[in-house]
Amino acid sequence: MTPSIETDLTVAVRSTILYVMRRIRVSLHYG
Repeated sequence: MTPSIETDLTVAVRSTILYVMRRIRVSLHYG
């Protein structure tokens, strides 16, 4: 059986995007 690399990659991309969005919002608030 092959590991679901695509799913892990999608989850990682989503987490990264959410993290970046939070950082941008915080920067806009306190910047």
